[in-house]
Amino acid sequence: MLTMLEKYYRSFLFFVLMSIVTFGQDKNEEKLLDTLYYFAVYNKDKEFKDLAYKVLHNSKSETTRIKSLTTLSFYHQKKGNYDSVIYYSNKALEILKNKEDTLSLKRKNREYHTLGVVNNSKGLLENAIEWHIKGINTSEKIKDSLMLLSHKQGLAEVYRKRKEYQKALALYEFSLQHAKDPNVIMRSYINIGVLLAEEKKIKESEIYFKKGLAFAKESKDLIAQVVILINLAENNHYESKNYKEAIIYYKNAIELTKKHDFKYYLSVAELGLARVYVIQDKYKEASRTLKLLLKLAKEEHYYKLEKDIYDSYEKLYVKQQNYKEAFTVSRKRQYLSDSIQAIQRDKEIKELEVKFNMQQKQNEIASLKKENQYKAKELKTQEKLKFLQASFLSIFLLLSIILAIVFYQKWKTQKLHAIKQEELNTEKVLSILKDQDLKIVKANLQGQVKERKEVAKELHDNLGNSIASIKLQVNAVKKSSMQLESVIHQLDNLYDVVRNFSHDILVKRYVKDNYVKQIKDYIEEVGKASRIKTEVHLYPEEEIDALDIELQYEFFSIIQELVTNTIKHANASFISLDINVLEGSINIIFEDNGDGFEISQKHKGIGLTNLEERISFRKGKVSIDSLLGRGTIINIEIPN
Repeated sequence: MLTMLEKYYRSFLFFVLMSIVTFGQDKNEEKLLDTLYYFAVYNKDKEFKDLAYKVLHNSKSETTRIKSLTTLSFYHQKKGNYDSVIYYSNKALEILKNKEDTLSLKRKNREYHTLGVVNNSKGLLENAIEWHIKGINTSEKIKDSLMLLSHKQGLAEVYRKRKEYQKALALYEFSLQHAKDPNVIMRSYINIGVLLAEEKKIKESEIYFKKGLAFAKESKDLIAQVVILINLAENNHYESKNYKEAIIYYKNAIELTKKHDFKYYLSVAELGLARVYVIQDKYKEASRTLKLLLKLAKEEHYYKLEKDIYDSYEKLYVKQQNYKEAFTVSRKRQYLSDSIQAIQRDKEIKELEVKFNMQQKQNEIASLKKENQYKAKELKTQEKLKFLQASFLSIFLLLSIILAIVFYQKWKTQKLHAIKQEELNTEKVLSILKDQDLKIVKANLQGQVKERKEVAKELHDNLGNSIASIKLQVNAVKKSSMQLESVIHQLDNLYDVVRNFSHDILVKRYVKDNYVKQIKDYIEEVGKASRIKTEVHLYPEEEIDALDIELQYEFFSIIQELVTNTIKHANASFISLDINVLEGSINIIFEDNGDGFEISQKHKGIGLTNLEERISFRKGKVSIDSLLGRGTIINIEIPN
């Protein structure tokens, strides 16, 4: 069944923006931010991006920067760009890091909710639990009932995905009993409908879906309508086996998602439709749909969707009796599952979850003590017993995790040893091809430098020397003709000009030329020489052109190092370079779609070591985000 949390983010965020963030900002910035939010809601993509970066770059107000980051996060969440959502939410949390006043805690709580929703959407359930539990604790601390309900529903959604139905149902019913907001009530109806459907209670499920649909239509909530249509389609698809009705619901949902660019929901609806095609033996339609979905899932890092696509491919190939391909996609699915588990921090999350459950039990016991004083002694004994049980369970879980890690490391070592020989042969071939591409790029750049040196040498050695010789000859006859004085003076000036030009053409490369253009030309030359697709985004160009020449030299060397490493090692077909001057610092984001690597196991080469030394010398910071098969993102921040 489809997750419900994404659809509520828009209305929730609107409430938070209006009630929290606008406090304390001037009227002009408030109007700009209202316009920015309008562009985000109504898909004015170009206008939104132009205004968003302008407000973020120019504003000196902390409140305005936080709201700009929040709106950027909302915009990318609406588009399904979950990695960007995480980036901007973490940026907002950095600003709020050491603030503990009530208003700052409310703003932090909003970002906890966003990160919980997005990690749930990406299939990182343990991370989602961590963020929602932080949000619940913060909501109780500041007595924010609306956010408390939102986080409890988010946590219930994660429990539902983990098939812990009793935990999920208890949280949903709590929200339904205490909610006053129609949106929260609608959310509870729909989520209970999803839960009942997963428990095979289809008739009861449809009752709750129809109640939720009535609220969604009344409020003109398009995302809620899409979610309900997909869930009704899945009921007919998986439970009632009424494929004709399922196709109708799926196509209605697809029509809405395409019209409003709801990327994530479009992928879920089309995956369901592809699975129906497999059941109906419409193999061409199913294969075409799955191929497009797999490309989208990899580009957007939809891990759970990617696993589901591999599962559907496996069923398709089995029906076609193509067992070789079925086995191949089965291995890909298992590898993806292992990667997801490696991302999540099982030990820390489980300990936090145990502490949360213990705290909930203690709160329940405290309430019972107030209502039933005569049972105080008995309840106290039960509390101690439960505490001991929870402690024992924590120790048992900790030991289990340690054993699992040991066995996993042993298995992984054996696996790497088995494929090492095959990789060596492949790497030899790839190394030859990559070195050829790199030599072409270097040759182009070195050619430019050589040409400049030859021009300078020619000016200095030939033309300069010739003028000097003329000067000497004319000087020799100076006594016999006073008119030659002016000629000699002019020759002196001409000689100085030629000499200065011959030096300047080499030394002041970046002063005489447009620095931004130099960077763009370099990346373009890399693309032409290496057959790699490139993108360059520089903002604002005027400030980048005005940077100190030493910084310009340093940045160009860093960019060359990044490009060289990608060509030699990454096997990439696409690179992207972003440079932004913002709040007294320069931010470089370099990204490729190459092979990637496990950061914890990567040995630093000379290139990477040189890069870190350059950045450290400038008192900057560098972070590397990479995963096998996912490419690499390098984020560099250097003080201006």
